[in-house]
Amino acid sequence: KTINVTGLSAADKIYDGTTAVTVAGSPAYEGLVNNESFAVSGSVSWAFADKQVGSGKPLTRTGIFTAPSANYTIAAQPALTASITAKPLTVTGATVTTKTYDTTTAATITGATLVGVVAGDSVTVSGGATFNNPNAGENKPVTASLTLGGADAANYTLTQPALTGTISKADQTITFAELPGKNLGDAPFSLTGTANSGLPVS
Repeated sequence: KTINVTGLSAADKIYDGTTAVTVAGSPAYEGLVNNESFAVSGSVSWAFADKQVGSGKPLTRTGIFTAPSANYTIAAQPALTASITAKPLTVTGATVTTKTYDTTTAATITGATLVGVVAGDSVTVSGGATFNNPNAGENKPVTASLTLGGADAANYTLTQPALTGTISKADQTITFAELPGKNLGDAPFSLTGTANSGLPVS
């Protein structure tokens, strides 16, 4: 008679750089007749086929379960699946470079170091950020837009750091047209000037 082995389930896990998997439950024969009862025989171990993040990944089985007697045959060895979810990373040491007002919100981040990368994995972090507005000011909110790179980047997610930065005021030069000659006692007169910032001069 054909029977099956049931009672096992595999647990999902967060990426840890290994193929290890936790299989819970106790294997049992399904389909025995005449009230027969047997402990499941056979030595079986389980692992993911690879360490990469994925959903519903089939597990690799080492060893087999065997039939309890010559009266039975196992239809098929049990097949288990489980998922590996991405490991969250954080960033430390990130600072925003002070810049001079340039009418844009672009910001530069330096010193970013990843926290939580599994030893031996190749993961890098890069990218920039934006100020909340282009105006000069200190301790301005900055939104980071860092991204992960490297051979193992797909196995991780990144929590963006909370940052502030400074936009310093830009220098400008006001230039006046050459003045005509004047005599002592002449009435006050207007000056005409232009600023290289493009701002009006008053």
